[in-house]
Amino acid sequence: MSMRELAVNEVFRLSDSDRSYRVLWISRDQKNAYIFDMNTLEMPTLTSYSELRRQADDGILTLQENALDLSVVNESELSEGERAVRDEIWGFIYFLTNNNGSRTLARSHKI
Repeated sequence: MSMRELAVNEVFRLSDSDRSYRVLWISRDQKNAYIFDMNTLEMPTLTSYSELRRQADDGILTLQENALDLSVVNESELSEGERAVRDEIWGFIYFLTNNNGSRTLARSHKI
């Protein structure tokens, strides 16, 4: 059975809930991926790339074709708290992707 390759920025919806996950980073060796739960303000989580692919192939995760057709929010419309959360999350992503997906700050995650 041929499994579909996943790509950064794809958004998947969990079939039995309203939860959506965005793929933020995939390791070069395709062993790990960082995903972001779009329904919460939690930090990105490390998961197995092969498990994501299996769940997509099995229909547990469904690709959301137009998921990134989101409105753009002006920087001036964000509260200080919203900016702080955004900056913390993107700082974390930067650290992880520039340190080979280090697990030191990430927790393993299974959907």
